Amino acid sequence: MAISMLPSLILMSATATAATAIIDVSQPQQTMDGFGVNVNANQWGEGDFPGALDEMVDTLGASLFRLYIDNTDWEAQNDDSDPDTFNDAYFDAVFTSPRMERLWSTWAYLNQKGITDGLVLNFMGWAPDWMGGHVLPEDPVLEAEFVETIVALVRYGVVKRGLRLGWLAPFNEPDWNCFEGTCIDEFQMPRLVRLLRSRLQELGISVPVVAPDVAFIANAPTRYLPELTADSEAMQALGRWGVHNYGGESGGVPEFIAASAYPDRRWWVTEWALGSGDYLGSIATLFSH
Repeated sequence: MAISMLPSLILMSATATAATAIIDVSQPQQTMDGFGVNVNANQWGEGDFPGALDEMVDTLGASLFRLYIDNTDWEAQNDDSDPDTFNDAYFDAVFTSPRMERLWSTWAYLNQKGITDGLVLNFMGWAPDWMGGHVLPEDPVLEAEFVETIVALVRYGVVKRGLRLGWLAPFNEPDWNCFEGTCIDEFQMPRLVRLLRSRLQELGISVPVVAPDVAFIANAPTRYLPELTADSEAMQALGRWGVHNYGGESGGVPEFIAASAYPDRRWWVTEWALGSGDYLGSIATLFSH
């Protein structure tokens, strides 16, 4: 197994308290892909944001950046009636807006800092109302529209801006309150992953998917992972399992992966927090799985 831990980057002043962590290298548990942070592209232009990114790369040594935009609502009106074609005039106008320029600027700056294979592009918040808003309906057309809006953004960044990414994380807490991310159930997710892979392949873009990024880690091995592993085509796209955890437990994820037909798929904790309690204890618990 492999684990990556990605806390959130928040621009604020804080007083650091020294702490000691002891790692027993004689008892290996797993291979770690790296440590990293979640970065909100909407913060570009606020304070010394590039300086904060410099600290994360140069001082902290972060190698994975989950770069996200919030919300997933930039396609406020349907670009056209066909989710299989892009209305370039419409999307060019959307993707040159000040909001989107903050995303491209953050993405480009991270690329300049050498974050390319370690850049994870993620989408938070809900979809536009016409697409279903907070809950994605189980409708083939609207599911295709949801995929199109994500692929349109990836296409613009990679093809038109020449930006590089290593991973695509299209979901965020699809099992929670429908505000942190559009609610998508476990039966929809394999269909969406398959369609994402197909649309990206048509564009000549090969990028592995990180999913399901559930809010409740126990929902991964009991709901989402079984449906995804049952779909061989979806699994061709899936490069890493992604889960969120704020309590320091593994939720049965490594046990499920080890017993599955895909024991080689590593897992990442794409959101976690130190909190105010025994955070070193929480980290130790995750390391031990």
